[in-house]
Amino acid sequence: MSTEKTLRVAICGGGISGLCLAVALSQHEHIKVDVWESAERFKELGAGLMVFARTWRIFQLLGLEANFSAATHTKPDPSVGYQFRRSDLGEEGLGWHFVPFPFALSKYPHIQVDVYEAAGRFKEIGAGVMIWHRTWHILELLGLDAQFVKVTDSDPVPDMGIGFEYRRSDRKDAFSWYFVEMPYGCIRFHRAHFLDVFVDNLPSGVAHFGKRLVSYAERHAEGGIELTFADGATTSCDLLVGCDGIKSTVRKQMLSGRPELEAHVEPRWSGSIAYRGLIPVVDLPGGKHRAMDHPLMYCGKNKHVVVYSISRGTVANVVAFASDMGKENAVYGTEWVTECPKEEMLECFAGWEDEVSVLLNVLGSATPRTLDSALAAYEKTRLAMANHVVRESYRAGKMFEFNDEEFGGRYEELGPGIAARWDYLRESTPEGEWKKAQNLLRESAMSGLVSFVAAFSAALNVAVSASSIPAAPNVTISGSKTPASLTPYAFDFPDCNNGPMADHAVCDRSQEPIARAQALIDLFTTSELIANSVHQSPGVPRLGIPPYNWWSEASHGVSWTGPGVVFAPAGENFSYATSFPQPINLGAAFDDPLILQVSTETSGEAALHSAHYAYQFLDGFQGGIEPEPYLKNIATCKHYVAYDLDDWGGVIQRNFSADVTTQEMAEFYQVPFKTCVRDAKVYGVMCSYNSVNGVPACADDYTMQTIIRDHYGFPNDRWIVSDCDAVESIYDTHFYVDSYEAAAAVALKAGTDINCGTTYSDYLGAAFNESLATPTQLKQALVRQYASLIRLGYFDPPEIQPYRQYTWDDVSTPAAEQLAYQVAVEGMVLLKNDGTLPLKQGLKKMALIGPWAQATDQMQGNYYGTPPYLISPQMGFTTAGFDVNFQQGTSIQDGDTDGFAAAIAAAKEADVIVYAGGIDNSVEAEGLDRVNITWPGAQLPLIQQLAAVGKPFIVLQFGAGQVDDTWLLENDAVNAIVWGGYPGQSGGTAIADTLTGKVAPAGRLPLMQYPANYTEQIGMLDMNLRPNKATGNPGRTYQWYTGTPVVDYGFGLHYTTWSLSWQTTPASAYSIQTLVSRARSAAYLDLGAFDTFGVTVKNTGHVTSDFVAMLFVKTNAGPPPYPNKVLLGYSRVSSVRAGTAAIARISVNLGEIARVDENGNAWLYPGQYSLSLDVPEHLTHSFTLIGAPAQLTNWPAPPPAQSSSS
Repeated sequence: MSTEKTLRVAICGGGISGLCLAVALSQHEHIKVDVWESAERFKELGAGLMVFARTWRIFQLLGLEANFSAATHTKPDPSVGYQFRRSDLGEEGLGWHFVPFPFALSKYPHIQVDVYEAAGRFKEIGAGVMIWHRTWHILELLGLDAQFVKVTDSDPVPDMGIGFEYRRSDRKDAFSWYFVEMPYGCIRFHRAHFLDVFVDNLPSGVAHFGKRLVSYAERHAEGGIELTFADGATTSCDLLVGCDGIKSTVRKQMLSGRPELEAHVEPRWSGSIAYRGLIPVVDLPGGKHRAMDHPLMYCGKNKHVVVYSISRGTVANVVAFASDMGKENAVYGTEWVTECPKEEMLECFAGWEDEVSVLLNVLGSATPRTLDSALAAYEKTRLAMANHVVRESYRAGKMFEFNDEEFGGRYEELGPGIAARWDYLRESTPEGEWKKAQNLLRESAMSGLVSFVAAFSAALNVAVSASSIPAAPNVTISGSKTPASLTPYAFDFPDCNNGPMADHAVCDRSQEPIARAQALIDLFTTSELIANSVHQSPGVPRLGIPPYNWWSEASHGVSWTGPGVVFAPAGENFSYATSFPQPINLGAAFDDPLILQVSTETSGEAALHSAHYAYQFLDGFQGGIEPEPYLKNIATCKHYVAYDLDDWGGVIQRNFSADVTTQEMAEFYQVPFKTCVRDAKVYGVMCSYNSVNGVPACADDYTMQTIIRDHYGFPNDRWIVSDCDAVESIYDTHFYVDSYEAAAAVALKAGTDINCGTTYSDYLGAAFNESLATPTQLKQALVRQYASLIRLGYFDPPEIQPYRQYTWDDVSTPAAEQLAYQVAVEGMVLLKNDGTLPLKQGLKKMALIGPWAQATDQMQGNYYGTPPYLISPQMGFTTAGFDVNFQQGTSIQDGDTDGFAAAIAAAKEADVIVYAGGIDNSVEAEGLDRVNITWPGAQLPLIQQLAAVGKPFIVLQFGAGQVDDTWLLENDAVNAIVWGGYPGQSGGTAIADTLTGKVAPAGRLPLMQYPANYTEQIGMLDMNLRPNKATGNPGRTYQWYTGTPVVDYGFGLHYTTWSLSWQTTPASAYSIQTLVSRARSAAYLDLGAFDTFGVTVKNTGHVTSDFVAMLFVKTNAGPPPYPNKVLLGYSRVSSVRAGTAAIARISVNLGEIARVDENGNAWLYPGQYSLSLDVPEHLTHSFTLIGAPAQLTNWPAPPPAQSSSS
């Protein structure tokens, strides 16, 4: 379209959605807008309107902030935060979308906007409107924020506020279970006032009332679209936007004649009704209610009540929803809005908590007159009926539904699902959504007018829609969880025998992988390079290069989390695979050879331990260290680097800057990656979401090029991939650059070779056009990708590759399943035992209590696949011969005490009580940081009551993160505590065998258990490990924590007793110069040998057991401050029989004994050192390092702007 041409836009329907659009478009000089409304004027039926910060931002951009401010309830605040609590029930809810479309288009000089409204004025049925921070941002962009400020419930301010409080309310002992906090909190409006701002900002002549559209027709000869209205009038436009309501004429005509779409012509009912009305605050008891402070969602089974204030806190907007899921998707045949008697509403919500009952009783008594009196000060108010029933549209109801297929009746999983429904608000921006909208238009605009209109509507909906209210989920309780279906991604191998590349260098096995890959990539066009820069590469069909999905997951067994892996349907080959315990369990085993066998992320808090874990894992997973001729797999070490936070106080993983000193970066955060890349020769590294000292990790050429590639030696036959959408975040959450094109360019230039996401494929073309990056840089990235595939044998004949010979018979073998059991057993940690364990044979009646007692999927943690079986603790104890009486007692964290009585009764009848609880992925998960380290919910009170029964009592503590066990450890009525982590498919068997003594626990806690008040002492945004009195930081990890731990790192009890001694007395002095001289034969000085320490481990008890020998060192040599102690090494000896001894040999390298200076360089410092064995220490030895300090490593200096000295 020529820049001189004016685009004529016709908007049919003058509700809020159409008016918002008209106001926005009318600001553009090349757009003429007409609003065609069937009524005689704009009007708004209803009262309350809530907007959140995104909408408020729209008002500001529209220049309407001052207008809206006068009626707001709260001012917007840009800080963001989420706090989660869990419930066991939920609702289906109504989402709401409004688009400031006409006003936005009217800002373009070449777009003429007309709004056609069937009514005599603009109107909107309803009461309140809520918007969130993203919509507020759009309003700012449209320059309307100042006007909208005048009509918000209270002045928007940049403080973090509660967007919603969720409560379980269908009972008298109600409780809150979930909070949403976000920038600006929730911004609320009376709908009529919200509408008025847009009406006031529409240019004259845009709105046309009494115009009900009955049909439209494309004018192929003249171009454009002809509109016909019910009164016989006609007009034309270039673009038709149907905002004409739930019974849309535009939608009906557009979809008619297309069988696959005709089902969407008529509105579908969600099965829900909404009792809706307004309550003047003066009519409430005492003239107040909690909902006047912040919005509340009162939840019950198939019901929920939404309450929030409007009209400057003088009116409560109340909507009470009730759902009949059997009527979902029905065509509703009667009036959508009807009168209802008060008794119907009160009966529907009988038995609910008093906070709700008070509201509904007052609401049921309301009359239009009392409402009129309350709102007399607002001259433009259009009143809603006191009580009526609104039948929600099917589409609105489906937006936030939860069901069995997602949660399988496990209430504790509701939280992450609800959190995910709010993620779009905090993870996207209007600018980012606009880019997506532009892409939709590019993809669809050329396929005809109808598809153009559909794409344009979709794009605008994505770009400037106000945010929906995630209502409480509707949960039906029946069967077990069904994994989400995965659409198989086409996978094939290139044909080097008969394909297009058969005679090309890429198929020549005599050439080096880099040369083969370079020859292939030289054939790619620029568009083909761009298309294959993302994780879901489409390949190049003309060259016979098939599609390839780079995203697969296998951290503790093959997982269907990554789209590169698809399990077959049940009963077919490749329908399951062995599910090993989580890496934290393998870390607790402290058994390096076991890691090699499993070849399975975070194993613990010690840098050395994580480094050993990484080496052993990569050795097994990739088929060796630089194996020839083929790699078995390609592993990816993640998340690089200093990735330590998901969501804390409004700071999320995608906008957090991890400010780390050079010293601690080198000595702690980088250690596992150094081992991955330099020593174990990994082929993939993933850059993380966070920034490091102000630079987004995936845009940081210092960490990726200077350190990973240059310092560690990461060749060009391996690659760095972004975490998914981390490249996008460089622009839209870190705001490091000013466009997506710049984000793609800076990531590519810094060394991000694969974009998990679509930012590269969407924006690199434009980045090249703007000279922000070059195709040559992208070629380098693709050479790295395809060189790694060549190392896997991707282009070579299958018959010569050992790993292409694997079949279904090689999956989930008996040996693999036994290994999963062994890992679960070796990872068990005995934290307390007064002799009650192992259980005596006469104890047969077991009361098994707690939310983990019947755990199945919970046993796998996260990132898991479909296992061959899952053995719960209850199944394990039943198989072991116990008469098990199971009572859940309580859930993980919702505070429910209803089950206490049954649990106590079962305990009184039992010979032994076992409580199985702790935490799980409803408390700790990706995107869900814990806010405390106490036992969640009502678990501790239940444990205390069970302990008072006076029977033998064992607590099984599950989860990766620790909780404060102080009360359990100090109370003699708790006889034993066993930590089980996430023990995998055979977890139930491993637990039962451990408690009965069939196997003996010998695991060690791989992280320290802090007291509960630690979270009040440490700043979660403070990445410093070393204590700091000025900031109150008490130190992180066992090395630096200055308090007294509840349970120390490396602690673990046994069923037997031990005697430890040095096999030979270690040396009392070492010459630094001699050590360094000997080390020059090693690949790196820090890998040079220091010494090997032999420890005689004698079993002086009566039970055969394993033992982990852990060797620590402490010193005051080198720069202060000095760590408490540092792990030097460990060794696990197996099956030591009573009365016999075994030798544990612990080899220590120079790098472990060295200390790191403030520049990141490792040194051997002269001075006194003290060795200690075990936790608590049982064997010690002192030695001296003699001579001048010797530097072992030379850490690359960071750019001045990126260094941190905090």
